[in-house]
Amino acid sequence: MKIDCFDTDDGAEARVGVLPVRLFGQPPHDDWASCGQNIAHRIRVERLDVPAPAKDFLRLSMGVIAADRGVLRSESQNKWNRQIELVIPVENVSLWNSQATHVENMLRFLSGDIWTVSFKPTYELLGREDDKRNYPEGDTVSLLSGGADSLVGALDLAARHARWLAVSQTSSEKAVQRNFAEIASAANHFPWTHGVDIPYVADGTERARSMGFFALAVVVATSTADYHDGKCVSIHGSENGLISLNPPLTHARIGSASTRTTHPAFITQLGNLLRTVGLNVELKNEYQYKTKGEMFVECLSPDLLRSTVSDSMSCGKSRRINMHCGRCIPCLIRRSAFHASGIEDRTSYQNNPDGGNASFWGSDDVRCAIIGSLRHSDIAWLKRSIMPSLARAEGVDRDAVADERLASQPTQSRLIGILTGQAGNLEAVRNGLAQSVQRHVIASGGRRVNQATVDIDSFPIEVHGKQHGANYNGYYKKTVYHPLVASLSVRGDYDSTHQGNRLGNGFIHATLRQGQVHTADGMKRFVEKTDDHAHSIAQHVDYRLDAGYTIGSVMDELNSKNRRFVGRLKSNTKLDALAAEHIHRPPGRPPQNGYEYIVELGNYQADSWKHAQRLILVVVDQPDSTTGQLNLMPRWFFLVTNWEEESRDADTLLAHYRKRGTFEDRLGEFNESIGVHLSSQGFKANEVTMLLALLAFNLNTICRGELEEAVGGGWDMRRFVGSVLKVGGRMVKHSRRLVLRIAESAEPLWSMLTERLEGWQVTLPKPSVGQGFQPPPDHAHLREVLRQ
Repeated sequence: MKIDCFDTDDGAEARVGVLPVRLFGQPPHDDWASCGQNIAHRIRVERLDVPAPAKDFLRLSMGVIAADRGVLRSESQNKWNRQIELVIPVENVSLWNSQATHVENMLRFLSGDIWTVSFKPTYELLGREDDKRNYPEGDTVSLLSGGADSLVGALDLAARHARWLAVSQTSSEKAVQRNFAEIASAANHFPWTHGVDIPYVADGTERARSMGFFALAVVVATSTADYHDGKCVSIHGSENGLISLNPPLTHARIGSASTRTTHPAFITQLGNLLRTVGLNVELKNEYQYKTKGEMFVECLSPDLLRSTVSDSMSCGKSRRINMHCGRCIPCLIRRSAFHASGIEDRTSYQNNPDGGNASFWGSDDVRCAIIGSLRHSDIAWLKRSIMPSLARAEGVDRDAVADERLASQPTQSRLIGILTGQAGNLEAVRNGLAQSVQRHVIASGGRRVNQATVDIDSFPIEVHGKQHGANYNGYYKKTVYHPLVASLSVRGDYDSTHQGNRLGNGFIHATLRQGQVHTADGMKRFVEKTDDHAHSIAQHVDYRLDAGYTIGSVMDELNSKNRRFVGRLKSNTKLDALAAEHIHRPPGRPPQNGYEYIVELGNYQADSWKHAQRLILVVVDQPDSTTGQLNLMPRWFFLVTNWEEESRDADTLLAHYRKRGTFEDRLGEFNESIGVHLSSQGFKANEVTMLLALLAFNLNTICRGELEEAVGGGWDMRRFVGSVLKVGGRMVKHSRRLVLRIAESAEPLWSMLTERLEGWQVTLPKPSVGQGFQPPPDHAHLREVLRQ
């Protein structure tokens, strides 16, 4: 969705896929959004002298907040990750456009969305135009949210006699913020609000909310007397290290499912951006390496903290219930801090753990906190926290909570040890690749398919140790393993369907090889095994080969098995001489997309080949993407095949070969979404690790294909894994059964997926039944039969 921001009333009309946003003013139309009106008013009233880069950063931040609230996650394809196009008016267009990529990467990390940001000229000045200016006195700006961490930060600044200014985003804690600013002796307090208004029910996740808070701090910091005297002004965001990192307690909370509003990586990116655009400010978090409990214990004003900290607000749900819920992660960390510091907790919580309260113990946050603390119970700060005491509390259903821990690293090591230590297990895992594809084919179509294509290729897996068999590879210029993999697709198309069912495709064979081996090393034995697997899935099998495999030994082996193949042939001087007479350009202006033509060159046999093969020349003469002009000479390449021209003409073969590109994309998806880290010392252990990763990719591919057929559109593997597989869930033991309860957010996708899976044709083998004696028919033994 496109968010087009304006700082005047003249702008584009709202339409499907575009939301106009009025910055610093009332929206001129009912279908416009608005943001920042109060801030612009306060800048004028306070008579602040804000430099142009700070104003531009404020415009950017207000646009980000409007986009974060205006683009609904519920309308994205996976119900979470959004594609947002943001256009911001600024005073220095060239400067900010040069930083667009940096801004996009920073926002992608912050919110988990795909951002495209561009800048356009502004036609409205922000602030007053007269000479009457107010320059606040202070060398430090601190974000004062009304939370316990910001209170500790403010008290510590006061104890060090700092000249500090408080900046707050006003909310229901406005009175608390004002009280904290007075107690901590702030030189001035700026309680402002961005006042975002969306013309429909806005998105509530607010992953980018900290952009607005930091923008207010930048405006105040750059308007101070110290800043205008050339001094660097520091901006303090006081947050304990655990909440700042916000590590996912379970794998279901990885990525932007856990907020990153003050994450060190985001703060670093933001600080670099501010310095690059010319703002002399420094972002700080002095408590990055402290827990909330340590902040309480080490506060420089312990008496003031003890008397006021219970008035602070830590809960992420306070705006909905106007109190602490008592069971969200911030509330649990708050409880831990009181527990560790010995300060009396006078906070009123909506939910408490006493007596096995179901509303408390049934909370997903509480269960995840227990799982996380049990998994890392040896960490010192956890021993001092409330988490272990939660796990030991009375009335806890330990079967439903403690047993939910995920498989640990030692568990995986034991599995690998079993698979490599017992004869036949490694080959069973290897054969499982083909079996997974075979079963999906039969479940989708009811029987073997008529025709399938096998793609074979190798790829590097980089290692960083002294693993057995890993060697330096001169081509890749790194220490690697060099595995060989084979992938099957029905009719050569990785999107083949049958009666609305996606037919199986995926890896059917793989072997790990040493790092320095040639691309085609071991191909004869590999092809034999691959061919056996492929024929368990399809009646007829052909092969597509990269240029590294179109060598005499490989092609001769395929010919001996009467297997059809097509592959790209490496060019040489003899082949180029054959092609020379066919390289030409017709007279006249070339077409916009250039030329492409195919020439049959007849049979060709290299000295090392036992059989002559059909040779095809493909000439690609396309214009340069930048200049639009044809290159000096056309590009060309050769295809070699044993298909007869009557069976497949050159155009059909070229189209068939180009579908191999999907296989290469699958290799890229495997490395990006699942990947494989071969860190074991033994070669077999690393091989079984790779095979398990390939098997996981096969199963993910099957499920992704079924979901694509149900939902429509294409899903990349990383998105499928993050949105469908890595979601919250609860494993419950009931009536000797294990029941998996999926988080509500993923329920629609899982319902569609399971409905597709239930439509599979699962044929179980019939048990053999012994036959009794059957008497011979009446016509038997009527005459003597003599056999020679």
